[in-house]
Amino acid sequence: MIVIPYVKFYVVQAYKEWILKTIEDTWNLFQHKFTSLWDEHRNGAGEAYLPAIYNNPEVQLLVQKKYMTNLFHDSLGFGAAKMIR
Repeated sequence: MIVIPYVKFYVVQAYKEWILKTIEDTWNLFQHKFTSLWDEHRNGAGEAYLPAIYNNPEVQLLVQKKYMTNLFHDSLGFGAAKMIR
């Protein structure tokens, strides 16, 4: 079987773009759903970010953004560790 380098490059490049897009879409969907549930249940029992402390909408948004950024970085690190094992 003869593989034309250009075709092979195109297939590999298309796969890379697809997998990155899939990861991005998955994260964005998770982040949206997670923060929506967080907002919906912010006064629930067991809430780590108490409304009495984080009662300002801007502060709540900042806390959510910081938490999600840290979670994203932890997820990347965990994924990388799994890949090299």
